[in-house]
Amino acid sequence: MSSDTAAFALDPMSDLALHAAAFAQRGRVQVPTALSGDGALRMHRHLAQELDWTLIFNRGDELCELDNAARASLDVRQAADLMRAAQTSARRGFQYLFEQARVPATRAGRAATPGLLTRFAEFLNDVPFLEFARRVTGRPEITFADAQATCYREGHFLTTHDDLVEGKNRVAAYVFGFTPRWRPEWGGQLQFISDEGGIVEGWVPRFNVLSLVRVPQPHLVSCVTPLAGAGAARHSVTGWLRTGTPP
Repeated sequence: MSSDTAAFALDPMSDLALHAAAFAQRGRVQVPTALSGDGALRMHRHLAQELDWTLIFNRGDELCELDNAARASLDVRQAADLMRAAQTSARRGFQYLFEQARVPATRAGRAATPGLLTRFAEFLNDVPFLEFARRVTGRPEITFADAQATCYREGHFLTTHDDLVEGKNRVAAYVFGFTPRWRPEWGGQLQFISDEGGIVEGWVPRFNVLSLVRVPQPHLVSCVTPLAGAGAARHSVTGWLRTGTPP
């Protein structure tokens, strides 16, 4: 393990067989106390206090992004119109509205980009985590993980989708949760959808928990409600475990 990734270490190796059995049976599993030491606390602090976030949303198939400067230029009416337009679109089809911080896709790009988030992405692509992921999912062909940080605040959401995209070679989605003190009624839950359109299970945002979800599998992130308050934020690092040649 490189010095850059040594700040992070997996904790649940002793329960690996139990996690693998749960994933094989249900296609998803949550791993509590995923990181040992102070790695999770450091990531929470980094996500909550140190990152510059970009608001992302879609207009049909088009990805739209607003950085901090662009968002600051919106007046109250314009910001409300943006959220209302996303909510209206969500009634008809696939829609998302949340904040994101990207990680360079290539190892060379990550090496040239300082910061704890980039170091965490390197940890995800180091041997210990990839081997853990291969054994839990039963997919030894996994070769790399992509990564992004996400932040859901009041009014943010991600409607139903299954993560299956042709050519992306996604085996499973992962979500490292770094959200302390979250209540179920605040929303922001990762919910799994049956073939009949019902909710079969919902996972409340939690701190230092790793979620693994087989692809494809219909799921969503429920809207963060006003009960959460303006200061609440659902923080995570998420992405996909993939096969093929790493970029």
